[in-house]
Amino acid sequence: MRRITPVVTASRPETIIHSLSYPSFTIDNEGTISDVNGKWCELIGRDQDSLIGSDWSTTQAAFVSGYRALSAAVECVCNTDLDGSEQTVTALIESKTARRQFTTRVTPLIEGETNCGALVLFDESAPAPRRLTNGAETDCRFSYAFENHSAPMLLIDPETGIIENANAAAVEFYGYSRDTLTAMTIQDINCLGDAQVAQERARAREEDQTRFQFEHTLASGEIRPVEVQTSPVKLADGEVLFSIIYDKSEHKLQQEALKQERALSATILNTLDDIFCILDENGDIQRWNDRLEAVTGYDAGELSTIPVAALLTGEEQETVTDVIVSAIEQGDSVTKEVRLKTKAGEHIPYEFTVTPLPDERESLAVACVGRDTTERKQRERSLKQLRQAVEATPHAIFITDETGEIEYVNPAFEAMTGYGENEVLGKTPRLLKSEEHDQRYYEELWGTVLAGDVWRARVINKRRSGEHYHADQTIAPITEDNEIVAFVAIQTEVTGREERQQHFRVLSRVLRHNLQNDLSVIRSYAEQIKETGTHDAETEQIVKKTDDILKTARKERDIAAVLSEETRRRECDIVALIKRACADVQAVHPNVQLNTELPSSGTAIATERLRGAIVELIENAIEHSGDSVEITVSLAEADEHVEIVVADTGPGIPRSEQEMLETGAEIDQLYHGSGLGLWLVYWLVRQCGGTLTFTENEPQGSIVTIRLQRERTVETTGYVVEQ
Repeated sequence: MRRITPVVTASRPETIIHSLSYPSFTIDNEGTISDVNGKWCELIGRDQDSLIGSDWSTTQAAFVSGYRALSAAVECVCNTDLDGSEQTVTALIESKTARRQFTTRVTPLIEGETNCGALVLFDESAPAPRRLTNGAETDCRFSYAFENHSAPMLLIDPETGIIENANAAAVEFYGYSRDTLTAMTIQDINCLGDAQVAQERARAREEDQTRFQFEHTLASGEIRPVEVQTSPVKLADGEVLFSIIYDKSEHKLQQEALKQERALSATILNTLDDIFCILDENGDIQRWNDRLEAVTGYDAGELSTIPVAALLTGEEQETVTDVIVSAIEQGDSVTKEVRLKTKAGEHIPYEFTVTPLPDERESLAVACVGRDTTERKQRERSLKQLRQAVEATPHAIFITDETGEIEYVNPAFEAMTGYGENEVLGKTPRLLKSEEHDQRYYEELWGTVLAGDVWRARVINKRRSGEHYHADQTIAPITEDNEIVAFVAIQTEVTGREERQQHFRVLSRVLRHNLQNDLSVIRSYAEQIKETGTHDAETEQIVKKTDDILKTARKERDIAAVLSEETRRRECDIVALIKRACADVQAVHPNVQLNTELPSSGTAIATERLRGAIVELIENAIEHSGDSVEITVSLAEADEHVEIVVADTGPGIPRSEQEMLETGAEIDQLYHGSGLGLWLVYWLVRQCGGTLTFTENEPQGSIVTIRLQRERTVETTGYVVEQ
């Protein structure tokens, strides 16, 4: 509705009427025509005398659509207070030559301060209704959906109720042409009164999305119950109401329900991995799903001409009728395993369930559902073999659900822990807890497996008897559709090995203690002899040899620790580690020229003991060359590895020692001090998951390269990587 200042006064309407080039007439407040111009008479085919003095409703026959909207506009203008309101509607009028669409304006007639009636003007030159396009008015995807959707859709002017556009489904539903529909207002098809329609339209404009229950009149005169879902839509030239019409008549609902049921049934049957077919009482195939064609290799034309017996082998062909009769007589399903014969001659094991159909479909006897049992039989064999292997393994295996409750244990678990199966099912592995591990151990365990990774570590558990045992444990998550549904744990008992290592550590500790004590005494006596001034050369050698033995003892201690301890690899700041190692050496040998060529940062998988390996390499060069040696420590990064390079200008490392270190020689072959130091480096690097290589420096000296992994990889047995 537009608000303008009225320009028509009751004192001069005739002058305006007859000067207008548009069909026009005037009416008083009672709806009586007071004057008409020749254009209006010509348009509707009536003379002026028959129109003046008659009720304007006598012209209704000339309207194809829009009369109800125009009546509402006239009523509004003639019976409201003077406020300068003009009403605009669209009307389709049947003239003598053709149907013509007009934008009809109803303007108040004013005399003084009184509203005396209205001027009704029919403008054929007004802009055409808005249409959806693929251009600026709307997104092309919305346009395509609007035009091609199976549901009737309308675009309605929220002010006037004019139908701006209608899709093909709406044209089919209402029975009007598109041109006729877009010349109508929603009031023309809605069975509610004009005031109610206007009220509901206003409500739709104010709310984001609203559903309404209406009755709409079709072109045939039939009245259909509909549900209208309406929401405002902004177009380039203004806002319209976008309405989707749902036919709620019983017939339509039944048709839609049946159509959906058939479509759903077909979809379900064709997505099954199983064969589905319907047979008559003679065993002929009447209907089937796509799977039958895919499995047998026969197309639809071939299947329609052959009996189901042709798809079976040997004696099974003769039993088809018996199975059908048996299912019908029992009134229940019958299951039978058969070998299905394909068009190519392949035989596939299948299990068919034959079910009788209701009596009202006498031409159709049974429905058959067939399932390929090839994989099932293979799985059964594989599961049987797997269970036998798990039952026979000497490793303890137990499976828990995602919450940690035990669901399965093998015999080795029962033997290792002393608990019977019935004692642990439904319980958690906490009953094995020995209290030897701190809370961090279990936090790391759960953090690893809940992240979908495999946990490997040494564990100390408690048997049913209370005795502790050591085991190498692996825990892996079991997933389905990327969700953890269970955990499997495997334990290999290493109690004996752990005890031997413990004895070795004790023996090593005793050896170090006694050897250091005795050699300390020897050195003390030697220094006293030296102080007396006698046997200087001999005592000097005693002191030197004693220092060598003490140094060897210290390195033996370090090697024993490396061989005995279980270490955890993690991502280390290699740059910081190298700097600390160099600082340690420089503090002891301040006069040595020790250079570093390092990036600002760099990480690799290692242990903290790698620092000791770098220190040992630098000190080994100093020991054989003195403070005059020049040493450079650098770090090079590649895609998957980093390389720590220690280069010196000393006499170099003997080739025999290099070969033994590169192959992991026994300790007794490198028992002298320098050999022990390099052998310690070898084991420290190996403990980090790295490799050690040697090359000659130019013009002299050695280059030792430690190569480490940059990222976490699958771990070697005996070591654990932590993040």
